[in-house]
Amino acid sequence: RRHVMAQPDVGVALITGANTGVGLALAQRLLAENTVDGRHMLSLCLGCRNTDKAEEARAAILALYPTAVVEVLKIDVSSVQSVLAAAREFKIRFSRLDMLYLNAGIMPTAGVNWGAVFRPSLQHFVDLFNSGSHVMRQHDTDTRDGIRSVFATNVLGHFMLLEDLVELMQATARSPRALPGKSGLVVFTSSRAAHADSLNLADLQHRQGSDPYGSSKRIVDLLGPALTAKTGLQVHVACPGLVVTQLTGALMPAWVWWLLTPIFWLFRLLATGITLTPFNGAEALVAFQRGEKLDTDTKYCGACTPSGRAYVAPQPITQPSEGAAVLAALAALSAELRARTSS
Repeated sequence: RRHVMAQPDVGVALITGANTGVGLALAQRLLAENTVDGRHMLSLCLGCRNTDKAEEARAAILALYPTAVVEVLKIDVSSVQSVLAAAREFKIRFSRLDMLYLNAGIMPTAGVNWGAVFRPSLQHFVDLFNSGSHVMRQHDTDTRDGIRSVFATNVLGHFMLLEDLVELMQATARSPRALPGKSGLVVFTSSRAAHADSLNLADLQHRQGSDPYGSSKRIVDLLGPALTAKTGLQVHVACPGLVVTQLTGALMPAWVWWLLTPIFWLFRLLATGITLTPFNGAEALVAFQRGEKLDTDTKYCGACTPSGRAYVAPQPITQPSEGAAVLAALAALSAELRARTSS
């Protein structure tokens, strides 16, 4: 643990799940886009559960950008104690926070639902390759805190982290040293698999359902507009698209995905959400800090042309008014868990 001496005009970005996949690509792209005449205008903090892998990621980033400031923060977003400890440590080490990317997540895959894969429908075929919609057989468990793992990792841990860092972010955004278009930015990683019909507002943890991943990402979608209204920050949601990472590796081995790459390029004529690489997948996340005014009631999805050029496709968030009820339920659960932890 050490205090990071921030330069007045250099911002700070915290990224969870930054040791691999889209998170690592995002970290590299943020540095690339925030370097002026060889000087890095952004410091990075990699929030990761496994510090050994985080240090490997840090070394890989520094190999590309030797003079960058890249720090590691241990955080397991599925654990209440870990989240609270990480927030405390971050505020000791950093005096500002401009951008918060809530990217860590899990997809509890127990196998492939082959019946869903071969359903004879063109629209189903497009949805399948845009989002992996309903193709996964999912299996969820409880964390040590008694919370369903997918909900804890994809939603609750990030929500509680933001609760503890929101005042620092607000102070940074109000400061004369704020970075225009960057300070006060929060981005949740969502998915095109966020299904409104998977979410039961009376069962946010999805104990009774069969699509905990889709439910958790639907909650994330609703948090964008709700948290923007509550905090005054710019809270957005983004979908990286279909990217070959450790998450998709649970469906099929990586070598199978790469063998299918030529077919995926053809499928992009219909399913633009096939981004494939973490670099392309990070496009939807890195775009928010470029200064363009974007709506918080819209999900911005990674997409690719058939030739492989990455771009961002906006998708309206349906029924955003449900976010108020979700926000209230999360705040109540957070308060309960904090009281339990402190006692």
